[in-house]
Amino acid sequence: MRTFIQIGAVVLVVVGLASPAAARAQETGAQPVLQVGLRTLNAEGSRARDAGVARVLEPGQVATTLVHAGRIENPDGELCSMRAADTTGRELNEFDKRGLASALYVWRVTTTGVRMEAGRQTIDLEWARFDRGSTTAAVSGKGRVTLADGQTHALDLVHGAATPPCHTPAVILELRASTREDPALADTVLQYDMWLVRQDRFGKKETRHLMLSGLQGNAPAFNFSPLFAPVPRLQPDQYDFRLATRFSGTVLGRVTPDDEVSIELETHRSNDLQREPASSPNLPPRSAGGRKVLTGMLGEAIEIQLPPAAGSSSTFASAKSEADAREQRGRGAAAGNPLAPEVRGTLEPVLIRNGRLVVNYAAFFEGERLSVIVQVRKADAGGEEPLVR
Repeated sequence: MRTFIQIGAVVLVVVGLASPAAARAQETGAQPVLQVGLRTLNAEGSRARDAGVARVLEPGQVATTLVHAGRIENPDGELCSMRAADTTGRELNEFDKRGLASALYVWRVTTTGVRMEAGRQTIDLEWARFDRGSTTAAVSGKGRVTLADGQTHALDLVHGAATPPCHTPAVILELRASTREDPALADTVLQYDMWLVRQDRFGKKETRHLMLSGLQGNAPAFNFSPLFAPVPRLQPDQYDFRLATRFSGTVLGRVTPDDEVSIELETHRSNDLQREPASSPNLPPRSAGGRKVLTGMLGEAIEIQLPPAAGSSSTFASAKSEADAREQRGRGAAAGNPLAPEVRGTLEPVLIRNGRLVVNYAAFFEGERLSVIVQVRKADAGGEEPLVR
């Protein structure tokens, strides 16, 4: 459920990342596209040529693709020769039959669109591979997959010869999801104003702001500067620590002729336990991510409340604890586990166990409210003439 809060002239639409996607349909004109085909690899592992068929696959539509690689008459088993054909609802012609009968490998892939939701395509698929002219499948599979825009899903891999002039030791059969933009809107440039807002348990706020832009349907990346929180000192010889909360991801917008906007937000949040001063090496961050599709109007600010932090981090609390640990390892003694069950279940935000400082994120950030605000506008296509000196 969305809550509308009037703040000056800006309406905030508050949405939790865990809530379902908004049900309001939007006529952005974008269509889900699925490509079925082969991707080849060179001997050094780089990508070489491709062969495939890409088609719009709306929910309920069924499509069949035949793909072949290699020639039976080639004794070396080279895989350079490739072809893909859309055979949906039709009989193969003689050219198709001759080509497939002489192929080293043939794949038949049938895909059915299930749904397009939250920026992801869900597809049912059934596929089989036929080797060296056989009419009996050598390998087959079926199932349901969900793919985000630009994501691939591998189905099969076969090896061949890497001899000149082919140099293709392997081909991969895969699905690739993409989106076909409405031609009338595809050249729209969108500007994103984004704020990261943290409010602590006492109501104090801290913000970060950035601006970025991109063509409709593209997904520019963002990376806010970190938010810092000091870690309390529990013993006199303890190192100075702080927690750095980092928030990054991508934002993808699409507009309608009526100035509605759909926003796909993919986020990554990490809590990085750092030893101060800042020049000290950082400890490995503990991160989590999420994805959300939102709807609103151009110029409307949409606030997404992020879920509470979870997990924990630990590190040596002091120089003495590091030295003691080295001495124990030298004697072959087992070090204590700072994340033993009695520690993992504690409500203490920060504690020291077995010479290690442990930060429990849920307790440390209790009462905190972290959110990101997104405001989308069409970028001005005009502008003043540049100054020439």
